Parts: sequence; structure tokens; C-alpha cells
Amino acid sequence: MAGLNVLQHLNEPTAAAIAYGTKELNKKGVILVYDLGGETFDFSIIKVKDGEFVVLAINGDPHLGGEDFDQRMVDYFLVEHRLNYSTANPKLISQIKKVCESEKRSLTKRQIVSIEVENGDNILKCNLTQQKFTTMCQDLFLKTLEPVKKALKDAKLNIKN
Repeated sequence: MAGLNVLQHLNEPTAAAIAYGTKELNKKGVILVYDLGGETFDFSIIKVKDGEFVVLAINGDPHLGGEDFDQRMVDYFLVEHRLNYSTANPKLISQIKKVCESEKRSLTKRQIVSIEVENGDNILKCNLTQQKFTTMCQDLFLKTLEPVKKALKDAKLNIKN
């Protein structure tokens, strides 16, 4: 790699913590980084002391990511409009996925979003609240807890620390 001797690669959440930590170099403590990306979930525990970063533990789930949450919204939309995933027009499904991904991000700022997709001369529309989204994705949120607990154990920390 460009004549460099690479000692170690950093995973995404560790790099994010270091980027955050550069603003906090004179402080000390433990940073927990919860990175729920598009396709994977990564979690890092990093100790910061006197400008030094020590990775205490990393964990995650390579089969859980934002796309799983998007899919829940797509499924909800299809059920609301009595559409079948396997028989619906692939172009329509693609549009629904795109809108759901965008509206999922909007749910972080708004209590309710409107999912609207054109289907020929019709506009298919349904509303989704933060509360409904949280309820229908509860098992996905809970699935992130096991890697967090394992990382805390590996770092010899507990919730009270």
C-alpha cells in the first residue's frame, strides 16, 4: 500500500471514534460506537486517555444492517396496498425500496412520514409513524444487543461502567 508498512486496519466504527476523539484529545474515557450500516452492524469500545486510543473490543453482526429495516418498511407498504412481492412489477418494487430508504432516514427527525410511489396513473400512499416503525423493527433492534453485550464482556466492562 503506497510503500507503507500497514500494521493494522481499522474497522469503520473504530475510525469514526478516532475522528470524533481528535476533538476530545485532552479528555479521557470510553467511547462506544454503534454503527448500523446498510448491510452490517459493527460495535466498538475504545478507551481514550491522553490522546491515545486503545480498542478494547469490537463485535457486530455481518448479516444485520439498514437494508433489513428498509425491507420491513417495504413489506409494510406492500401489505397496506395488498400487493404481493413476487407478482408485483419489479420496477414498482424498486421505487418502493428507494422511497422507503429515504423515508426511514426522515423518521429520525419526524414523527410520521408518508410513503408515496407512482404506479401508472395512480399514486400509492401510506403513512408510517416512528412508533409503528419501532414496533415492527423491535426484533432487529434487539438483535444488536447480543454483539454489544459480548463486546462489553470482552472489554471487561458492564453497563454500570
